[in-house]
Amino acid sequence: MRSIRLFVLIGALSCAVACGDVAGPEMAERYVLRSIDGDALPAVFRDGDFATLSIFADTLFLAVDGTGYEVQLLESISKADGQAHTYTSVSDLEYAVTDGNISVAYECPDMASCIAPPHLVGAVTITGIVFDVALGRVPLQFERLDNDRE
Repeated sequence: MRSIRLFVLIGALSCAVACGDVAGPEMAERYVLRSIDGDALPAVFRDGDFATLSIFADTLFLAVDGTGYEVQLLESISKADGQAHTYTSVSDLEYAVTDGNISVAYECPDMASCIAPPHLVGAVTITGIVFDVALGRVPLQFERLDNDRE
């Protein structure tokens, strides 16, 4: 039952990302997370004292103006009671590319206590981005999607 629910959630997320008519700046690039520390998705991103966080799907949308957003399908499993919570996260971000290196800073909501940026740091490659600095396991291997293919 759980695998069917995840399949439906991944399908809905994919359609929302691919089919949605998103207003805003022109998107320059799209990147899909393929692996975390060499493990194909779904994979554990962070194993903390209170919960284990796994990523099932993750797409970065980077606009030509240095802004963008990230859409993730996540699962958190509580270590106290084993309860699993699957949810979608959408995070606005700003990024900069200098000499083939990229740094990403997630937007911090008003009145929130946030970790200082950069939140992701890595190298832009011919086929994507490899982040070797993140708030969980690394490297994060993102593959660039062909913008001509829909």
